Amino acid sequence: MDIKKSLNWLNKRFVSAKDNKYNSFKVNKHDLEAFNNVVRYISIVNNKRVSKNDLFAKLYIYFLNQQIRYYQVDALEKIPQKELSKLLNTPLFNFYEAFHKELHSARHTNVIEKYKKGYKPTIEDFKEKYSIEFITNQLDLQINQCLNRFE
Repeated sequence: MDIKKSLNWLNKRFVSAKDNKYNSFKVNKHDLEAFNNVVRYISIVNNKRVSKNDLFAKLYIYFLNQQIRYYQVDALEKIPQKELSKLLNTPLFNFYEAFHKELHSARHTNVIEKYKKGYKPTIEDFKEKYSIEFITNQLDLQINQCLNRFE
């Protein structure tokens, strides 16, 4: 059970106990005050978490907006959130591999476009120019530079 469901469960139990005089669990003023303090604390922690992860929040909202446009739904629909969750559950290495493949695919497409204009391609044009290790290191470097610049 996650925190939100747990709090809802406790709230339901407190309300039920408070309204039912035959209930063996009696809620007093201190119980309600403690419960409200826990709810307030969780809210503060969640707000701090978002503010500490400003870059992630921006990308999350940006991607969610893109998904809303793509699926032509509103923000409360599950499809954009499911797509985003699927993306966030994907291992990071898969993104490096996809970037590596896309980089080489774009390079091959450029060679083909040049060929249409009279360019004579060589075998070098179709060899893998960058290894996955090189791409991973370069992306890590760019990501770290971005984090250093914006944090």
